Amino acid sequence: MNYHALLLALISIMLLDTSLAERPMQIEINNFTCVSYYPEIAHEFTCTLHRKRVVPSMSVRFNLKETAEAFNIICSWKIVTKGATFASTNITLDGCKVLSSFYGNNIVGKFFKHIRTFGNLPKSCPVPDNTLFEVRNYTVQAQEYPKNIPALTYEFDMQMEYKNRIVGDIYIRGKISY
Repeated sequence: MNYHALLLALISIMLLDTSLAERPMQIEINNFTCVSYYPEIAHEFTCTLHRKRVVPSMSVRFNLKETAEAFNIICSWKIVTKGATFASTNITLDGCKVLSSFYGNNIVGKFFKHIRTFGNLPKSCPVPDNTLFEVRNYTVQAQEYPKNIPALTYEFDMQMEYKNRIVGDIYIRGKISY
């Protein structure tokens, strides 16, 4: 058996793996939009993409006119290649449970730990009225993504359902590149 060839192959694979892991990932946000379908429910619901900064950031603000005892979040993720949807996922979540998990020591809580440092999102339901909630100057961190994620274009759509109707929508279109 040729041990030198086997050793050379293993070293090559290790070097290739190391070089791929250290590629500088770039995360771009091309579109960040909020839409309020029922302005009578909220005093304010706005999204801002701050593109003119060295590292672009996002801000969201909302202020309800009535206390929300319960709501749902409908999320849709799509991977887009050459104008066609390659993969998509839709999921409906209990908004109150999502808010509670933001502050837990679980996988969701760890993922949103960075977002929590930029805002004052409610910790649970009911979500009180006449209180300004916001996430200010949130910057997407490459460390929040798996190191082996491929270059891709994605769309994320989050709709808020309250009293059996869609009351708001947050849409993000972005790109991951190397």
